Amino acid sequence: MLKLDIDKHCRARNLPNTAAYLRQNGISHWVSHQLANNQKLSIGFYDLEQLCVIFKCTPDDLFEWIPDTAEEEKNTRHPLAFLKKGKNISDDISNLSFAQLKEITKIIREKK
Repeated sequence: MLKLDIDKHCRARNLPNTAAYLRQNGISHWVSHQLANNQKLSIGFYDLEQLCVIFKCTPDDLFEWIPDTAEEEKNTRHPLAFLKKGKNISDDISNLSFAQLKEITKIIREKK
């Protein structure tokens, strides 16, 4: 199953209210509510483009693939395998040393 994972982007930015953030950035009330509650069954290109602009990402960054079968789960060559949900970014960050965090901060400041 292919699904949108908007919360991942909000968690990475430490945004507690996904729906409110989406509304503040031009997504309609109803669409933002559906996206925040994983109730959106389909998405139009306009909304997809808006999400990419809001989160500064590409469409593949917004999707997650959940394999339907154990066989698909094991198949690393499946065309959608790169969209399988990985570890949470905050888990990765919490395991970094202070020196690594300083280095990442420096890189981020250089990219701005």
